[in-house]
Amino acid sequence: LVDVWARTYMLRLTWLRSFASQENAWLSQIVKLAASDIQKSLGNVGSAIEGSASMLLSDDSVMSKHVLYAVGTSIAGGTSEIQKNIIAERVLGMPR
Repeated sequence: LVDVWARTYMLRLTWLRSFASQENAWLSQIVKLAASDIQKSLGNVGSAIEGSASMLLSDDSVMSKHVLYAVGTSIAGGTSEIQKNIIAERVLGMPR
């Protein structure tokens, strides 16, 4: 749980840094990738805490939404593999 909190805090700082300057436009790709990874980790933590009840979508369980939507967030902004390829090509300058 502390690991997810620390990564979320670092993601927030990186997100704020990406808005501070137009020169850091490539940071948005890293923020997208990190956010989907954190969402998956939060879903895993939630399912470990709530157990099998985390798989049932109910109004009183916030964690069930994180568990069920964790996979969708990695697909919504472009799959994580595509984000990694974009970062490798544009940020790191690696060939296709």
